[in-house]
Amino acid sequence: MAELERIRRRSGLLVGIIGFAIVAFVLGDLLGNGNSIFRGDAAVVGKINGRTIEITEFSREMTAYEILVKQSQQQNGQNTNFTQMQIVDGVWNKLISEEILESQYEELGFECTSEELYERLKSNPNIQNAPGFKDEVSQTFSEAKMQAYISDIKANSGSDENARKEYENWLNFEDGTIEDTRSRKYTTSIEKGLYYPKNLVKINYEMENNSSTGKFLVQEFSSIADSTIEVSNQDLQNYLNDHKEDFQTEQSRGIEFVNFSVVASQEDLDEAKSDLQKLLEPAIVRGDTFDSFITTKDDSSFAMSNSELPTYPSFYRKSNIPAPLDSTIFDQDTGYIKGPYLDGDYYRLTKLTDRKVLPDSAESRHILLSYVGAQRANTERTYEEAKILADSLLEAVKADTSLFAALAKTNSDDSQSAINGGKLAKFDDKTMVKAFSDFCFNNDPGSIKLVPSPFGFHIIEVLSHGEKSEAIELVTISRKVEISDETYNIFYDEASKFASNITSIDEFRAKAEEGSYLVRPITNISEFQENISGIGPDARDIVKWTYEEETKVGDIQLFQPNSTTSTFAVTILTSKKEEGLADLASVEEEVKKQVILEKKAEILTKKINEAKLNATNINELASALNTSVKDQVVNFSGAVISGYGTEPKVVGALSTVELNTLSQPIVGIRGVFVVTAESHVSPAELPDYTAEQTKLISNILPTVRGGVFTSLKEAAKIKDRRASFY
Repeated sequence: MAELERIRRRSGLLVGIIGFAIVAFVLGDLLGNGNSIFRGDAAVVGKINGRTIEITEFSREMTAYEILVKQSQQQNGQNTNFTQMQIVDGVWNKLISEEILESQYEELGFECTSEELYERLKSNPNIQNAPGFKDEVSQTFSEAKMQAYISDIKANSGSDENARKEYENWLNFEDGTIEDTRSRKYTTSIEKGLYYPKNLVKINYEMENNSSTGKFLVQEFSSIADSTIEVSNQDLQNYLNDHKEDFQTEQSRGIEFVNFSVVASQEDLDEAKSDLQKLLEPAIVRGDTFDSFITTKDDSSFAMSNSELPTYPSFYRKSNIPAPLDSTIFDQDTGYIKGPYLDGDYYRLTKLTDRKVLPDSAESRHILLSYVGAQRANTERTYEEAKILADSLLEAVKADTSLFAALAKTNSDDSQSAINGGKLAKFDDKTMVKAFSDFCFNNDPGSIKLVPSPFGFHIIEVLSHGEKSEAIELVTISRKVEISDETYNIFYDEASKFASNITSIDEFRAKAEEGSYLVRPITNISEFQENISGIGPDARDIVKWTYEEETKVGDIQLFQPNSTTSTFAVTILTSKKEEGLADLASVEEEVKKQVILEKKAEILTKKINEAKLNATNINELASALNTSVKDQVVNFSGAVISGYGTEPKVVGALSTVELNTLSQPIVGIRGVFVVTAESHVSPAELPDYTAEQTKLISNILPTVRGGVFTSLKEAAKIKDRRASFY
């Protein structure tokens, strides 16, 4: 009722939005995103190795993928809300995988014959353990029952809707088994082809197990101030040209934006408050008088029928009174109503409906019997089967409570508590679902009852209560403060005025500074990004705009309020980076940092070489350089130098330098090093390197498994046009 009233008040705005959306949709299809009714690729989402994926096929795949994800979540007790782009990415990767791997299977001849499929189906653990496929007497898997089931649903799929769905699910199960079989064969063939030559195994073993003892000194880069190093633009460009592989960038966009957050006016607040105020007075409809929140005998039903948020009576102690209420409400009589009061975006009425002395904690044990459709259910038990079993177990434990623990261990679907005979850790009255909590806190220890909840049927025995204290029952009616058309128009006009007559990024920033608006810069926006910090998770339209071919750097756009933040965002495109070598301006700081280090390395290397002319050992060299010598033991299995962290070049030099000689200067990560080795110890040869060979192959298997598809994908010809549609 409250929702309908809100829609009625906003009908004018809704009609305007719908009209604008229709026009935008039509024009967008004809003119936007580089598509046209005259272009052949207007409906093409992408191409994979020459195969065209059109929007109709992609949409069907998305629907099927969403159903599959939801089914998987139900089976695993999950409840994650996936965004549209997450679904889009999942479908796209699935199509790429199918297309690439299918060509591999065909080329290499990997198949799953009908005979092999049948054997794999009947040996699948899920089939073997399915209650419907078990013999009634032996309770073992019955192949005949599986065959009868398949024949039955196939025969009835044309006339019975449930049979049709079950047969479709079975065919999907068969398809999944075929795909899994071919995938396993393909992966196994690659793994069988891995080989690590024995000579390489021996070299690797020696590298991992040799050790070198020696000394080192270092002239740290930090000993020279950055400000003393002169760097020219040519130095920067030369470094970038010489290190192109280190500065490759992905396609990205940069924006700056100013938010105009729509805030309720005093008139909006007064209207919401007035709506709630009316609930404190009797309502007269067609001559009949209805109770108010003050006079109603059913506070819970009254609140639920008038609140825009879910609500039910709940008990609170002084220690956990919900804000913005406080403990002074304990001093009021039953029937007292607080409000209307403002709490965030809502006006609320809170009524004190009861007071009791309740325990602050409880201990109980339970047997949970879930069923298909219950939250986190992992069972094939129907609602009716669960209820019959629950009633039976309830009678048993009521007749003899000593049976409770054993029955919980063998029957409860709460596996964690079942181990302890159904016993749960001590909990307060806000921890469990309401029905469970109400029974435990409102009944004496020793009470046993069957209590339904969203998770199934609970057979609960209250074991003990904690200390008791006074608690009051509160029920709250909430109404959101709705922002009027007039208020929206005020903020829209302000945002439009700001966005007008801006022709450059400098003008955008200057106008924002003049109006004391906060400019928020965002860089490295990827093509399929959904969330923009400061705008929220509904920023997909902004991202798509930045990637449109006709959108140029310096273009400005006003975006409408999104569904979560009610904000107008005036956005200007500040950069368009394409895939390839980064331009110097975008990486100048990093390049400059590396150039400075190179110049410091040259200075320190020259300083060390000059000091080496009069030094016969590392101690004399350290004295000439006014630094200290440090001891070090290394091998190739690690790359760490004491006190300096990872320094692979230094470890390599110390492991290979000739004994009792000074190495050449080594440019490391923290500075320029000199090392001297005092001993090199090699491991004893193994009589057989087979075990080492097996270990090395096992170590590279995960990399190979993960890298095969990546390599195939990189080699494939893929054209991705998803951003034009989503």
